[in-house]
Amino acid sequence: MAISTPYCEIDGLVCTDVVTSIEPRPGMRSVGKTKLPGKRYGRIVDQGQYPKSYLVKARFWDEDDMDDWLEAVNDIQPGAEAFLFRNDRCVLVELAEAHKVEGQVALDPLTGAAMNFYRAEATLHCLDSYEYGVDKGIAYATAQTLPQTTALLSNAGKIPAGLDYLHVSGDYDASLGYTDDLTLSVLAADGTTILDQILLCGLLMRGDHWRLDRWGRIEHYYQSNLAQAWADTSIDLHGITSGGSISSGILTLDNNDHFYMPFRGSSYPLPATEDCYIELWVSALANDVSVVAAFETDRSDWFDVDYTLKVGYNKIYIPGSEGQDFVAMGVLAASGAANTISLTGFRGTVHRYIPYSRLLKVDPGEAFYLKLDDLAGSNKKIAAVELAYRDIFWG
Repeated sequence: MAISTPYCEIDGLVCTDVVTSIEPRPGMRSVGKTKLPGKRYGRIVDQGQYPKSYLVKARFWDEDDMDDWLEAVNDIQPGAEAFLFRNDRCVLVELAEAHKVEGQVALDPLTGAAMNFYRAEATLHCLDSYEYGVDKGIAYATAQTLPQTTALLSNAGKIPAGLDYLHVSGDYDASLGYTDDLTLSVLAADGTTILDQILLCGLLMRGDHWRLDRWGRIEHYYQSNLAQAWADTSIDLHGITSGGSISSGILTLDNNDHFYMPFRGSSYPLPATEDCYIELWVSALANDVSVVAAFETDRSDWFDVDYTLKVGYNKIYIPGSEGQDFVAMGVLAASGAANTISLTGFRGTVHRYIPYSRLLKVDPGEAFYLKLDDLAGSNKKIAAVELAYRDIFWG
């Protein structure tokens, strides 16, 4: 490979002109060594690998530019891309920290006058020691029809690779119904032979968000800021509402009014974790109103969650959710007009996981397609989709 022009970009901020050096700090394997009495050999145990990090040094003529760089780096969110002196491979940053260091004095090349160099350093912490190629997937922010298939891909990396990231938002069609039985398949180069397939979600809500990362971690959430009619929100939630009304962006429930957000898994075991919760923004509250949850699809096992609501922001974890396939959560105002709650927004979140060994992978050099579809191939709708694939290299 020819020498490439230096390029540095951290979470979208191109900073080639100020970065002076990048020092990789390898994530070495931790090895346990044990001696065996009476033996001429011992035992070695692989105790895992420490995450890799990178020390990035930068210098600036202008202190305001340094302050902007420090702010941008310290504000990095997990999963951010960092292209470190090349534009075709990146590392994925889980945590970043940046700070000022001692400045330098240099001579202005035009006037010869002494000038200050402002300097800063950042440490980028990664979960793994790999480098990732550019995304070769597909992304649509508007409604689409299933199936959605990538162009013909080839694993040009050095490590088996598969889905890097998937984000799907469900939709509803009066004729076709809701997006259901969402599947991801790896197709051979002929475009038809299924090499591997996994069922991801049995039934989506309209306007929800279902996300899967390269580690097999799933986040499924629905959020409403109550900007649409309550009847439309009810359709989003599979019609699992009773009563309620919206006025000026405020939802009011009273006298047995309720709603549930239904989160479904799939026939392939994708169990929920204990990290499932509902968030409520409450503007007014009176008497007997509770958070409710259920694990049966008909909600015959519904129960009150032990939590005292308050005006303002509330985050309530759903007990017993770990290992469940179906999780529904919502709000119930008890019988009687005096029992009432006003909400300016709500959100429900369910986390699941796919075992890393079950994630779809293809070997280096293999040509393939990634295909997202409903299991029956009935052309269901999705509101948005982002499907990312990256080659993986040793870092």
